[in-house]
Amino acid sequence: MEASYLSAWHCAAIRGRNTGTGGLDVVINLGSAKRGFLPIQVATTAEKNTFATIDALIAAGADIKLKDKLGMTALHTASDKSKDGSGVMAKLLALPGGTEAMDMVDEDGCTALHYAAFSGRADTVTALLRAGANKDLVNADGNTPLQEADAKGHVKVVEIITNGPGEEEAVEEA
Repeated sequence: MEASYLSAWHCAAIRGRNTGTGGLDVVINLGSAKRGFLPIQVATTAEKNTFATIDALIAAGADIKLKDKLGMTALHTASDKSKDGSGVMAKLLALPGGTEAMDMVDEDGCTALHYAAFSGRADTVTALLRAGANKDLVNADGNTPLQEADAKGHVKVVEIITNGPGEEEAVEEA
């Protein structure tokens, strides 16, 4: 993570802290100086307290549809770098604007699904497809998420995109 400019929200997100706004809501959607990373993007990659930190940032006014200087949203970041990819993705998709942000493209024309497919994140691909992500969008290189997964040899992801994510398994109550 670039250190040239990190707000208190960036630092809290990195450390997985969710201590409330403390008057910092003014900078909640302020990106870092070099690449424009947003605190909500950083939170999706936190090693601990990821969900609580995301909740605190959203409560303080973070917008998951905002893009950094590379055109990436929190969904792009979560698709590529999240420690708990499918869980974080499900949380982001359930937030206001989550499904709207799902097919937003970065400066290379990639969606969150492109990132998940390229990285071989089968659970995240499944979550995105179940939410209605468009698997046919092409990026600036002319590739669909399926082609990205195939080029990287991610057989399971290729199968999920080709055949669909399948039915969600019911969770039994104890």
